[in-house]
Amino acid sequence: MWGYTATNSNGLSEFSLRFATNSDGPDGFGTSITYNPTFGGPPPDGMEIDDIPRQSFSFEETAFARYVEFTCVDNWFTAPGDGTGGVVPGGDRVGFGEIAFAIVDPISSTPFAITDIVFDGTEVTLTFNSRPGVSYTAWRSDNMAPDTWAEMDDNVSSQGDVTVFVDKTLPQEPVPNRVFYRISVTE
Repeated sequence: MWGYTATNSNGLSEFSLRFATNSDGPDGFGTSITYNPTFGGPPPDGMEIDDIPRQSFSFEETAFARYVEFTCVDNWFTAPGDGTGGVVPGGDRVGFGEIAFAIVDPISSTPFAITDIVFDGTEVTLTFNSRPGVSYTAWRSDNMAPDTWAEMDDNVSSQGDVTVFVDKTLPQEPVPNRVFYRISVTE
């Protein structure tokens, strides 16, 4: 985060964040990602009140989010917790220069893969590695040709780090000799 200036107490001293996934939508903050960090107070937790060009705040958890809600909680006009008024002359509004988030590999050290397939004669149960808060699409094909992939479900909600999907739509007569599956992130 790039801060404000040491000569004006409008500089941000405390802020909080909430997150939403693509499936939560821009109004779904806190729905599937409950991590809600607050950074503030005197350094090292809060913003410095000087002309530091950039300050970084580490998350205690990883958040795979499409939307971020940034809430300004306090500024330096009223020093946090002391009730004496501002620490420097200035206003009663909150300002900051810019905010940026590190972009990380969306798949952690666990590869995105189907890890188990069980056929019980009438249905197929797929188990795959997943991410919390993400929706997936399940596809099936008899021969893997590009135009033969049939979409079975485009709203398979993640069940956490591992998700189970059951294909109950296999043809019963004739039962196929082989079936191929693929899982993709729902756009």
